[in-house]
Amino acid sequence: MINDKEYSAAITEKPKEATLGLHDFKLLPYYEQLDYLITDGTYLATRYCELYRINTYYLSTFFAEVWYDNKSNEVAGIRAFTSKE
Repeated sequence: MINDKEYSAAITEKPKEATLGLHDFKLLPYYEQLDYLITDGTYLATRYCELYRINTYYLSTFFAEVWYDNKSNEVAGIRAFTSKE
């Protein structure tokens, strides 16, 4: 369980500055996209739908979603986009 101090630090933490742009990110192999999201992305939120759990990340100039299959708990896909898409 996260305490109030840890929660406050988490929501006020300055986002990391990712170095890749959207186009270059999309050119990376799948496993490198996942690694980049985890190491350079700022986690924003998780939402749930019937078949998937979707984690959203911020990467300076774009956003990315990692879609996890609820049954297998494996990554089903990655979607990268700007806020205008």
